[in-house]
Amino acid sequence: MKLYSSILFVFFLFITSTGSAMEGMDHGDTHMSGKGHSHETMGHSSSAHSGHFKHAGMVDGIDATFQVMSLASMKMKDPEGKTHHIMVSFFHKDQKLNGVSGDIKVISPSGKEQVGELMHFGGGMYAANFIFDEAGKWDITCNFTDQGRGHSIHFMYPHNSM
Repeated sequence: MKLYSSILFVFFLFITSTGSAMEGMDHGDTHMSGKGHSHETMGHSSSAHSGHFKHAGMVDGIDATFQVMSLASMKMKDPEGKTHHIMVSFFHKDQKLNGVSGDIKVISPSGKEQVGELMHFGGGMYAANFIFDEAGKWDITCNFTDQGRGHSIHFMYPHNSM
């Protein structure tokens, strides 16, 4: 439990330091489409070569900022052998959302599927751990509910095996 608490603390520190750097991102025109309140996910992705990958998306007026991180790049280990941590923070009108529930589904290049429940770590930060054991493009979908309304954001993560 102590190791788990330490990991959470380090992740929280990391995301708060990178979250402020992403606050100034210009998302351009974010008008809603004619069909409901959804609009296309906007991607601002960074390289996975450093062990950290970032993606920003928006759905139904909710901004979501994702980070896929290799635990090895942070010199950490998961007791269950998972290799990567996916963190996400949700914002609506510049306010962090703390009442979100949901999960993240990852599909490997060969089609293996994993689902992890979003765990809330406080301050609007949510996360789940996964095993990334194949090189190639991983399909990542975050399904979440806020105030009884369901949402989904999808992106691809280019994983290079180490």
